[in-house]
Amino acid sequence: RNRTASKTVQSRSDSAVSNDSTGMPRVESQNYFLREKSRATSLQEPAHLAFASAGRGWGADVLCMLHNGLRREIRDMCYITGSMNKRKFFLGSEDFEQFLEWLTYLPEFYAALDKIKEEVIYNKLSKFGMEAELSGTLRRTTRRQYVKRVEIGFFSVIDDFSKGSMSFLPPGQRIDQLVNKLMLLAETIMEVVHSEEVMLPKYLDQFLCSDEHRSAIVEDIVHRIRDGENGHRHFIMLTRWFSDSKHPLLKAWRSIYVNNGGLIASQKFTKEYNAARVHFRENHSRIVRHFYESWNEFEKGGDFEETVALA
Repeated sequence: RNRTASKTVQSRSDSAVSNDSTGMPRVESQNYFLREKSRATSLQEPAHLAFASAGRGWGADVLCMLHNGLRREIRDMCYITGSMNKRKFFLGSEDFEQFLEWLTYLPEFYAALDKIKEEVIYNKLSKFGMEAELSGTLRRTTRRQYVKRVEIGFFSVIDDFSKGSMSFLPPGQRIDQLVNKLMLLAETIMEVVHSEEVMLPKYLDQFLCSDEHRSAIVEDIVHRIRDGENGHRHFIMLTRWFSDSKHPLLKAWRSIYVNNGGLIASQKFTKEYNAARVHFRENHSRIVRHFYESWNEFEKGGDFEETVALA
């Protein structure tokens, strides 16, 4: 009788694992279904994320430099959240912790660029009486509302998902909420960026037409970055979108950045800057690589096989 009961228990156990309608082990089949369902999840990126082209005029180049670094960060943000979204049923708390660690750099960089645009670009246009010409998104009251919305939004995301109500949701629901909030913020940022690139270059080219004025503006922007908090990090973020390290625009801005006094002072400053680049690569960029590798592993079935083994 005990032998019969033992066989019955074993038979039920085998059935629970292997008698799936697909012919696959049930646990494996269930994880296969979740894996394929995860992979089918798509992320709608905001418009205007393609890098602005350099060489379309002085005013356009200034905005290109101020915006493409921000674009690079938002593109990385979309890649990471897209990677997480496609693995949504297999995420762990460490995925969210690493992403939030990466995200802390972005709001600060965004705020630094906004401050520079207000104090240099918009302030200069205001002196020429052009503030009244700006309409829609670029009206002062409207653009300040947009900036405030973005700053509050980033703070809310970091707070809610690190220790607030969102941190207690199951990973699948958590990533849905995270993606929705961040894509709305990215759309808001890119709406203003696109409007500035459409409207501002003609005014900058018109009223800042002398080489002296233009050199002064670029130097002012670069010096504000250099002298600001986390200047090295922000200049790295500003310029890392370049694929050509010898691009004339990059070389011109970097030359201003590292020329910090006499020869000895500049050499010391350059050494500190290069050390900051290594630190940035080993921390901020490393997290992006981690999510790239996690996605590749998931595509190969690594997470899937590990889940089946644990089951």
